[in-house]
Amino acid sequence: MIGNQFFDTFLQNHPRKYIRNKFSYIVGGTSKTAFLIFPGSGENDYSCYNLIDHFEKKYKAIAVNYLNLTSLNEFFEVVQTILKKEKIDSVILYGLSLGGFLAQSYIRKYGMTKALILSHTGTIRSPSIRKSVIRPLKIIAPFVRYIPPKLFKFILKRVMLRAQLRKENINDLYAQFAPLYIIKRSKEYGKRFENPLSDKAFIQSVTFLGLSMEKEELSHEALYDDSDRILIFKTDNDPLAQDDGLLNEYYPHATEHVFTITGHLTPFIQTDTYMKTIDEFLEKK
Repeated sequence: MIGNQFFDTFLQNHPRKYIRNKFSYIVGGTSKTAFLIFPGSGENDYSCYNLIDHFEKKYKAIAVNYLNLTSLNEFFEVVQTILKKEKIDSVILYGLSLGGFLAQSYIRKYGMTKALILSHTGTIRSPSIRKSVIRPLKIIAPFVRYIPPKLFKFILKRVMLRAQLRKENINDLYAQFAPLYIIKRSKEYGKRFENPLSDKAFIQSVTFLGLSMEKEELSHEALYDDSDRILIFKTDNDPLAQDDGLLNEYYPHATEHVFTITGHLTPFIQTDTYMKTIDEFLEKK
């Protein structure tokens, strides 16, 4: 199914579930092994539709939503409650961008999961990430509340695309790398859903998570054990996730896959190759 047909069915089969009538997530599949998704900062649970559609066929795919969270500890509590509610025995943990930072924090607290997939992410200790991501966000964040909503959405659309792709043309990249069904799904998603970052309450939640995650990471040594159970995705021209080689130092036995050209949006453009690589990695675990 493609486009509107896909989302009609997807939304019907994946209604949001709630913890304490406040924190939401979506789930698909019946396995006792979770494919647990921590989205990027510009995503929510429904942004993960391709991952859920693919992995719910083999696992119980669960995508969390960051809205209404106030700290990393609260996030951990919510995640543990979800896993208990869904009767999960083992976890394959996937984290994209901010979600990759949160996934590493989760592993430091609860130990290595069955497998860990770190996609287009890094470490707070990376000079490149501190320069291109952390410092600018800390400067901009206090002023977001004062920007009128329409102007904020206008700025967001342009700034986010430039931040994720530099000078590349997104339509050209989709035409070069993405099959038709992915292109149609992406266009339909854009019609049906607002960018989560257009919600200032969501931005506040992501900011709380990011600040407490930064503090948590800097208070711990990097994780080295069981790094053969880790898959790391990178793209050579990603403006937001050049980790200066630190992930390779932290996880020396991890499997690394490097894409080209499609920047921070690689998971959404080179989707088929991306999914295939994850499948092949998990088959060996």
